[in-house]
Amino acid sequence: MENEAKEKITARLVFSRIGWFVISGFAILAIYLAVMAPLAPMLAAKIDPTDSEARSFRYAAVYIAFAFIYIIPLYLLLFKKDIGLKTEVLRVTEDGFDLKTVFRAVYRKIGILDHVIYAAMSVLVLIGRFVRIPVFGFFMIQESGFYVLPIPEILGCILAVLCFAAEYALCLVVASKNWDKNRLRRGGSSQSYQN
Repeated sequence: MENEAKEKITARLVFSRIGWFVISGFAILAIYLAVMAPLAPMLAAKIDPTDSEARSFRYAAVYIAFAFIYIIPLYLLLFKKDIGLKTEVLRVTEDGFDLKTVFRAVYRKIGILDHVIYAAMSVLVLIGRFVRIPVFGFFMIQESGFYVLPIPEILGCILAVLCFAAEYALCLVVASKNWDKNRLRRGGSSQSYQN
């Protein structure tokens, strides 16, 4: 277990991970638009333009939904197609699947770096809100809902990072179990599993 590979941290790796987080955020907008486009005319007919409280509640609900929808592109873009991560998970679970072993290996390889990068990006969003530069928030649209809650913005930032950590862990559990279930061999055996 001591020879778990650790990803070499380079500027290219960091910018690549930032790019995937931003692309995942934009993917939320695409998912949202695909779902809302057919519903928009019906909903618009029911919205009272003078009811500002209901309108702000709807905005808050949409932004909170962004945080939960974020798990879809996060899984598809950062986990499902990551051959290096899949290889690492299959390597450390060759003698038997154990989630603690998977988490330890993945967090040593890339997980801690992903969380540090995401937390740093979240702090930039928070700073952008304080200095009235909303562009950072646009790149991290999935965090918007945490800032419309009636709590201090610093708590919103912390909640956003905790939500990411929970989604990341859930993605890792689903991906690693799927990879293990579909592995061809275990422990050097040449027999294929029949599923």
